[in-house]
Amino acid sequence: HVFNKYEFNNLIKKYRSEIRSSSIQPDEPIIKHKAGVYATLAKQAEIKDLIPKLKKGFALDLETTSKHALLAQIVGVSLSYEEGQAFYLPLNKYLVAEEDKNIQGTLFEIETKIQKEDLFKLNPILALLKPILEDPKIPKYTHNGKYEYLVLRNYDIELTNVAFDTMIAAMLTYPGQRLGLKELVKKQLGFEMTT
Repeated sequence: HVFNKYEFNNLIKKYRSEIRSSSIQPDEPIIKHKAGVYATLAKQAEIKDLIPKLKKGFALDLETTSKHALLAQIVGVSLSYEEGQAFYLPLNKYLVAEEDKNIQGTLFEIETKIQKEDLFKLNPILALLKPILEDPKIPKYTHNGKYEYLVLRNYDIELTNVAFDTMIAAMLTYPGQRLGLKELVKKQLGFEMTT
């Protein structure tokens, strides 16, 4: 409903009975969720087959070990090139074990017993993705693209052409509200993310 969309909370209270009697439900999601194919790809051959499909643009989300971008190792990468098609690429086996880490971050650098090059080695999966992530002709869609950019820089990957960032859009659409990706998906799509 337009009152909810633009957060006219006083008008919602004032016209609650009229809103209830209308055919539009006040908490109806703006966009409907579509069922689709969601798969985990762990083999390099599967990822090589996926890469050409990403050439027209894709959504990207990273799962990481830390909220602090300069310390975050990539646990997995989620990619989607069209509605109803999404893929998760697990990278757990490339992580530096927790017991091996003794990391502290300062304002200007990471202090660690482990060399940064060892902590953020370009694994075979990221090596496959690097050219497409760095291609300035291919649009990428993110939620908090600044974070994705900084995490990928740890691995010497320069994310280019972030064409749209849902976090920035959420800040403009819902000023004053803190909307993470899960909250935004629930609000916009009426869908509960599981992870």
